[in-house]
Amino acid sequence: MIFDSHIHLNDMELSLLPKTGEGFRYLNCSVSFTDSERSLEMARKTEGIYAAAGIHPLYIKNDTDAEGIAVLVSEGGFIAIGEAGLDYRKGSPERSLQIRILEEQVALAESMKLPVILHCVRASGDILRIIKTHPHVRYIWHGFYEGPEVIKKLMDRDVFFGIGGSITFAERRKLRRSLSMISLDRILLETDAPYLKVSSGNTDYRCSVGEIISSLSEAEGLCEEEMEQMLWKNSVTCFGFGGSNGSFET
Repeated sequence: MIFDSHIHLNDMELSLLPKTGEGFRYLNCSVSFTDSERSLEMARKTEGIYAAAGIHPLYIKNDTDAEGIAVLVSEGGFIAIGEAGLDYRKGSPERSLQIRILEEQVALAESMKLPVILHCVRASGDILRIIKTHPHVRYIWHGFYEGPEVIKKLMDRDVFFGIGGSITFAERRKLRRSLSMISLDRILLETDAPYLKVSSGNTDYRCSVGEIISSLSEAEGLCEEEMEQMLWKNSVTCFGFGGSNGSFET
């Protein structure tokens, strides 16, 4: 069983993806209120597709954006909050506004007992501070590529790490060093499709997922079947306790 812990199905042609009946499951991450509504509708219609609700930092429009998400999530049907986080690239929303919207979503996640999917670009210091300030929330660090110094600060925190196409690139030595410090039961498979990139340049979803699993297996010294089973087990552990649209199959 394959669980993609981070995919944007609202931006994709679903017919190009492996069917859920073929052993694939998907967590449809959202970037805005409207996106969250669409994700929920899709999850309710399709077995094997799950929904996350959130405001991506680059999609923040005003300081009340998170309020609608709170109302939507309170109605049930979501298994995570996200994609939320901080992005400090040039031209992004004001940092103080990003932090406020993220903290509101983290507080919502805590009240609903849901994990938070974190987006982090050039903002690891503030992300670490928020994780420390809100220790009773489970986090998934999406697209993790930080160095070992960040891992050391997360050792005693309830954090999972989303590993995707980056692991397939040989030049990502820092990521591989970090991976050696992460407990195997804290790793999640993600693609971030349709923004998925793997070293081969292959754009076929199924092949790309296989390439990620192969690279993870090599890095961890496991066969691909063992890695696939571990990634599925980790997904159940991380996400299987929340939401109202059914728990994961075991």
